[in-house]
Amino acid sequence: MKLNRRTLTKSVAAGAILSPFYNLLQPKKAHAAAGKAKRLMIFHSQPCDTRTWNPKNVVSETNFSLPPMLAGLEPHKGNVILLDGLAPKQPGDGHFSPHAVTGVGREGRADKGIISIDQYIGDQLEKTPEKRPIKSLVLGSSAGSECVFYRNSARLTTIASPLSAFNTVFANVTTGPGTSPTELLTRRKSILDTIRADLNELKGAVGASEKQKLDLHLESIRQHELRIMDNASSGAACMKPAAPTDDLGSVAKKTLADMAHLDLIVNAFACDITRLGALQWGNSHTWQFDTPTGLRNELHMGIIHVQKDAEAVKIENWLSGQFARVIEKLKSIQEPDGSGNLFDNTLMIWTRDFGDADSHNSSSCKFVMAQGNGGYLKLSPTGRYIKGVSGNKRYERILLNCAEAMGVTNWDTFGDISADFKASKTPLSELKA
Repeated sequence: MKLNRRTLTKSVAAGAILSPFYNLLQPKKAHAAAGKAKRLMIFHSQPCDTRTWNPKNVVSETNFSLPPMLAGLEPHKGNVILLDGLAPKQPGDGHFSPHAVTGVGREGRADKGIISIDQYIGDQLEKTPEKRPIKSLVLGSSAGSECVFYRNSARLTTIASPLSAFNTVFANVTTGPGTSPTELLTRRKSILDTIRADLNELKGAVGASEKQKLDLHLESIRQHELRIMDNASSGAACMKPAAPTDDLGSVAKKTLADMAHLDLIVNAFACDITRLGALQWGNSHTWQFDTPTGLRNELHMGIIHVQKDAEAVKIENWLSGQFARVIEKLKSIQEPDGSGNLFDNTLMIWTRDFGDADSHNSSSCKFVMAQGNGGYLKLSPTGRYIKGVSGNKRYERILLNCAEAMGVTNWDTFGDISADFKASKTPLSELKA
């Protein structure tokens, strides 16, 4: 019998385990290089007042105090980089500009190719063994018509309902709460045993060099199983969470929904259902909030434009606590392959619509990035605050860092494709370990 892709994929188990070898059965395709992050998490919120964002007591890049509005990050300061001083191509763009995570503003692109960085990375991973059931999970209860994520120059729609998001991610996942790593290991071992005939047939269909690669792949799977067995008591498991509610009937429930969305992204990462997750809090014109801690208002017109600095600090600090809560959850889950915890292998970035919310100016945009030790980012035990960067100060470059961290190094068709930016179209070296 002639072995082909259709034969292999008759067995779902064989298809999952042998997916790295599909390329042996068809013409070669370009693959993304392995990156220093397995996942990318985008945490997007409204722009803030820069007077309250800027770090305090700055002595050097690694000697500064977090501002009160970012105090929630203090427990994880050694894993955090604050970045300031970058601008889009058109810093005067205000509300409804697409530049937040696309690298392109109101100037647009003649080819209608505006795409957000999560979608671009997802498209590249689709061509590799890193492809996952969900390319990119984009959530948010109140983004409305001002979603910052794009595809084909059109705004995407965030999934607003936590229940809809849950069903999107876990509808076909049968492992429920209480499933242990040992039970998962037993299933995976069973899968290997049942596809032994397929494996032997594949060996007979390839040359000596590819047979050696296949043997190495099988050995790596066996080693993977042993590591899972060693970590069986560490809590490293894909856990299907309980289904959330579908009630978005009040501001308070929408705020709770976005908190649930963050948890869902972490669970989707833990189950390796997606490598790209994003949450958008509100939109560029408004974010109404009613937190479990009693903070209630509307951020843009209700706080920022009327200079209620104390209230701005409180709600931004609450947001920094949500960012920190994701870090803590990722740190608590061990990678099944023994390569640390999920946070070690997840790049997180906090983006905003433009720089200064009060003046509607983006000449100096504010970013927070985070990852565990040993990853893509160059970290310091006392944190890092990067005020200026070398070369072109276009903030599209930080989005290229996100791509590079994920192993995507061809960004010719992302963002600004004009000839005058081509020579500067590089990630920021200051961020890289």
